[in-house]
Amino acid sequence: TPGAGLAGLLGRGGMDIQARPPEACSWSLADLSNFAGILLENVPAETLGDTALARLAAWVTQTGGGLMMTGGKHAYGPGGYYKSPLEPVLPVSMELRKEHRKLALAIVVALDRSGSMAVPVAGGRTKMDLANVAAAEVVNLLSSLDEFGCVAVDSAAHIVAPLRPVENKAAVQDRIRRIESMGGGIFIYEALSTAARMLADAQAQTRHIILFADAADSEEPGEYKALLEKCRKANMTVSVIGLGTPGDVDADLLRDIASRGDGRCMFTTRAQELPRLFAQDTFVAARSAFLEQATPVRTTGAMLALAGQPFADLPAVGGYNLCYLRPEANLAAVTQDDYTAPLVAAWMAGAGRALCYTGEADGEFTGSIAAWPKVGEFLTTLAKWTAGPQDELPGHMVLAQQLAGDVCRIALHLAPARNALPFDAPPTVSTLRGRPGGPPESAAHAMQWDGPDTLVLDVPLAGDETALVSVRIPGVGQFTLPPVCLPYSAEYRPSEEGAGRETLVRLARETGGVERADLPLIWDDLPSAPQQVPLAPWLLVAAVVLVLVEVLERRTALVSAGAAWAAGLLPRRRAREAPAEGAVKRPGAEEVTAQPAAEGRLAKGPAAGAPAAEKPAAKESAAEKSAAQESAAPPPPAPPRQPSDLRDALRKARRRADERTRRREPPA
Repeated sequence: TPGAGLAGLLGRGGMDIQARPPEACSWSLADLSNFAGILLENVPAETLGDTALARLAAWVTQTGGGLMMTGGKHAYGPGGYYKSPLEPVLPVSMELRKEHRKLALAIVVALDRSGSMAVPVAGGRTKMDLANVAAAEVVNLLSSLDEFGCVAVDSAAHIVAPLRPVENKAAVQDRIRRIESMGGGIFIYEALSTAARMLADAQAQTRHIILFADAADSEEPGEYKALLEKCRKANMTVSVIGLGTPGDVDADLLRDIASRGDGRCMFTTRAQELPRLFAQDTFVAARSAFLEQATPVRTTGAMLALAGQPFADLPAVGGYNLCYLRPEANLAAVTQDDYTAPLVAAWMAGAGRALCYTGEADGEFTGSIAAWPKVGEFLTTLAKWTAGPQDELPGHMVLAQQLAGDVCRIALHLAPARNALPFDAPPTVSTLRGRPGGPPESAAHAMQWDGPDTLVLDVPLAGDETALVSVRIPGVGQFTLPPVCLPYSAEYRPSEEGAGRETLVRLARETGGVERADLPLIWDDLPSAPQQVPLAPWLLVAAVVLVLVEVLERRTALVSAGAAWAAGLLPRRRAREAPAEGAVKRPGAEEVTAQPAAEGRLAKGPAAGAPAAEKPAAKESAAEKSAAQESAAPPPPAPPRQPSDLRDALRKARRRADERTRRREPPA
């Protein structure tokens, strides 16, 4: 009820408290970031689960959060925190030490090795492998004072380790780790009856059976009710660890077995949790992890440093969880009994704080401390130390984070008018990432200068993760920023102009590459590489072609004639070399067309029948007539030529070839 119990005491002490049942907590990083500290009051670990425990541990160590745990029958070892992700954060350890054991324990573990145990799980192992590890962890908790036995069950029972005092732990653990899944189902009655027969010869008075079975594949229970009644009369208890959910087909059978056996029934769907559950049941069966008698206590000098006052008159407690102080932890209160066990212990866990109060703060075993007038002040001072001081940045510093696209930029701005740097080393950014249903991941990076007064660090984000960023400034403190996540999945992110190019440039810069977004420019950067091309085949082909062309030219002269015709030279050449019939050309004069006279003399003037000229010709002078007569006279016969040399012979042959290939032009 509001205002009652531990939450009421802390509230009246001036603290802002929110009391929630563990089932109502999401245990997400965004939820945890709303608090300075978390207090677990007698809460069993199985109600949180390994994922929530891992997030809580990372939140304390990475972001500077605080954790306080109180005792009871559902806390520490009996609560399943041994070998849990939260155990390394606590300043106390929870092993069962022989020197503090008053009761010996005889325990038999019956393991299901049916076909379903061959299913692989994360890490490349099978369910059977993790069940073997869990059984081996039970051996590790026991001492030579205790007795241990192991039986593997499918359709029959197979004794792996006979019930004997725990002396050679390594040999027994080695035999257990070799158990393999052999198929079939688990016969419940065979497992229980074999384990009960093994415990019948035990020397210890505390006798316990751990039955591990598949909650969806447990067969042949037989007369288990009558068998469990005999076990109860023989001081034997039975606990069941079911691999599955409480809604599986055989879950009711397993719960009934645990109820009739005066034990506990625990279910899990994650085989990785089996070692913790086996250890938790062993703590409870040993009956040494929680001491129920009233115990006087005293404080130490560390209490003054922890709470600000000694609380020297601390009264007795009604019971407490037997734990052991870790070497680096501070002991603030200790029991005054044979165990001298820590009642209040604290230490710095990474960047955060962790405090353990092993007594029950509010319950059946609180003891006389419940009526102590200072109980509220006492517990409030412990909770305030757990929450830690609220550090504030100096006035010359400003922290900011900005979400741009899928990148969160963390910036630390310094005052430009500062005299010197306020730190010796660059600030460090610790990023804690959490995805739904998975354990958190952490990373740390140093900030880089982005200007004379600004240090920055870019934190990329995925679509479904939440990031919790803490900035540690040397000599100043650690500061946690609000959680940040993308407002949409990556596939729905709106496109931004130029964002693709910027992404490629950033990728090239981060990987040490070169930006080549403009593809044609790639050729400018390609190194020149000389290459040899053989010319001999081409030159040989060219020589053969030239020889053939020369032979063709010599035979037919087609090449030269075709070239002349194509150039338009052949008609003019024929006109020059083949004048029309009857035409006489006088050297130095125009061509004159004449017809032969009847008497063989050259006729003057126009030819017969030709039209008369439009204008009469001018009279010629005597000199002109004489020159015309001389030019009209036939030329004297050429003197006979002498035999020519080789060039003349070739020239003549060329002329004859031209005459053979010459075509007669059509008459005008």
